[in-house]
Parts: sequence; structure tokens; C-alpha cells
Amino acid sequence: MIEFIMGLIFSGLGIVAVLAVYFVPSIIAFCREHPQFAGVFALNLLLGWTFLGWVAAIVWAVISHPQPVQGLNVQLECRDRASPELQKTRNRLRRMRTRAPFRGAR
Repeated sequence: MIEFIMGLIFSGLGIVAVLAVYFVPSIIAFCREHPQFAGVFALNLLLGWTFLGWVAAIVWAVISHPQPVQGLNVQLECRDRASPELQKTRNRLRRMRTRAPFRGAR
């Protein structure tokens, strides 16, 4: 009886492991928030059993261009952690950018 239960447990774990490997392209696309996740999932589901379909799905999931992150929040967070010397340098550069450009002697 114990052998039967252990066999069921190991069979279940084996099936879960095989499915996890089979759906790696879909998992990658989901984690990367791929804009065409449904397409990657459909390709993986329908043609993933062929090696070519699985490779095509994983390539499609990996080479996607992720959506750009809003830079304003990142810059504000970095500014809060900046050292005083770095903040002085940034302020100096900002003042230089706001001045009129040098036209040369006339």
C-alpha cells in the first residue's frame, strides 16, 4: 500500500516537473509581461510538443522588448540617496544648462 502511495506521489511530481519544463516559454513571457503573451502561450500549448515549436516559443518570449519603466520615479528615488557632493554637482550642471549658450566674441 505504501509503495502504491509513494508511486502516486512520485508520478504526480514527475508530471508537474514535465509540465513546468514544457511551459517554460509561457512562464518567461508571463514574468516579462510580454505584450503578446497570449500568442506565446498558444504557440507553446499547440506546438510546444514539437521541439521546433518549443524553441520558437521560448525565442519569442525572450527576445521581446519589455515596456519602458517610468523614469521619473527612479530618478526621484536615486536623488534621495545621492551624496551631498553629487547633489552639488547636479545643481551646478542644471544651472549650466539653463544659461544662454555661449555665442563667442563678436
